[in-house]
Amino acid sequence: MEAAAFDIQASILRRAQTDQNAFAEGLAVRLAEAFPNHVTIERTGWGILHEKRVSRLIVEFEAHRYTLALHGNEWRAERVPLVRGVGLRTERLTLSSWLAHLIRVVEASASQQSEATNALHDFLMS
Repeated sequence: MEAAAFDIQASILRRAQTDQNAFAEGLAVRLAEAFPNHVTIERTGWGILHEKRVSRLIVEFEAHRYTLALHGNEWRAERVPLVRGVGLRTERLTLSSWLAHLIRVVEASASQQSEATNALHDFLMS
C-alpha cells in the first residue's frame, strides 16, 4: 500500500473510531451524492424530535455489494460477490479492509465515469 493511501486510510479509521454515527452519516451522504444509483441508505430513529441515524449503508457495483450495518453498538462490515445481481456468499471484513476494498472500487468507477465523460465531451465538441 502506498504511503499516501495508508495515511488516508489511517485518518478515516481514526475518524470512524471517534464518532461512529457521524462517520457513517458522512460516508453515506458523500457516497450517495457521488454514486446515487449505487448507494442505499437505511435509517432508524424514534419519534418526530429525534433525528434518524444511518443504520445500514449498502454500496453496490457490478461485481460486489458492500454493506456497513449497525448491530447493537457495533458496525458490521460485509462484502458479497455478485453474479448477475445475485449474492453468492457473505464475507465479514474489518472496517479497514472494507474501506480499502470500497476505495478501490470507487476509484475504478470514478475513473470509468471520467473516461466516459471525456469521450462524450470529445464527441459533442467535434
